[in-house]
Amino acid sequence: MNGRRVDQLLDLSGKVALVTGASGNIGASISRRLHEAGASVALHHSTNVERANELALQLNERVMVVGGDVQSDAARIVGDVLTFFGRLDMVVNNAGIQ
Repeated sequence: MNGRRVDQLLDLSGKVALVTGASGNIGASISRRLHEAGASVALHHSTNVERANELALQLNERVMVVGGDVQSDAARIVGDVLTFFGRLDMVVNNAGIQ
């Protein structure tokens, strides 16, 4: 990347991303980079709402937190994102299921 920031390489302004498993280390990093590139980000968590809320506070704007099981609550999760942002352009399926 030659030391360049993501926003210098990719412009996601006006786009909305849903990152599943955003309360984990990898999901949080993905969420930060998408946000840095200009995207609004829906931070999904299944159990760790505190960590998702902490990340939302760090990102500060263009962000929401949504919880639920990605298997049984997928339609509601997507519906919540659509209600909050009015659109959904991409999903990063990062949630780990054990």
